[in-house]
Amino acid sequence: MKYRVFRILSVVLVFVFALALKPTNLSAQKPEINTAIDYSKVLETRFLNMLNHNFVYSEDYKNINDIVNNSAVALLGKKNGDYIEAEVLNTYLFNMYGFKIDDFSKINDGFNFKEGFAYISPRGYAVYNHTAESITENPDGTFTFLTNVEIKTHDSQSYNLSCETVFVKNEKSIFGYNIVVSTLI
Repeated sequence: MKYRVFRILSVVLVFVFALALKPTNLSAQKPEINTAIDYSKVLETRFLNMLNHNFVYSEDYKNINDIVNNSAVALLGKKNGDYIEAEVLNTYLFNMYGFKIDDFSKINDGFNFKEGFAYISPRGYAVYNHTAESITENPDGTFTFLTNVEIKTHDSQSYNLSCETVFVKNEKSIFGYNIVVSTLI
């Protein structure tokens, strides 16, 4: 009799375990997920990230000293006294604007030069906070990104402008793009 009860219990347990291990249709339980990617939102996020780390605007693009000096502002957290390592600055310049400087001794002529470093010229600077307005893909493959920008100056002034920035694809940049020009309007 004990053997029979044990056998019945064994069969019941096997049946219970079999039901517990039976595969279920999980797809019927999952909510439907939209996996479509909004490419313009991806670009918007990437471009905003770049612009909110950018300090080169309008006429600055015409002068290599202005590009370097304004780029140094973005890297103040990596400064070493009055200098930034040339390689750190070159990495930033390449990823943001698509070029590197071979000889920093020609930058900021008249200021101190230190081999392997770029001098940080003393000055005030503004902080720029961009919000997206629109993105347009141009026939040449570049993108024009219009933003509203809040500018906070070093002397506690604050004002709002529009900004038009042109981006070009650069697969070697960590961003996948470079800023060609950014103009405050």
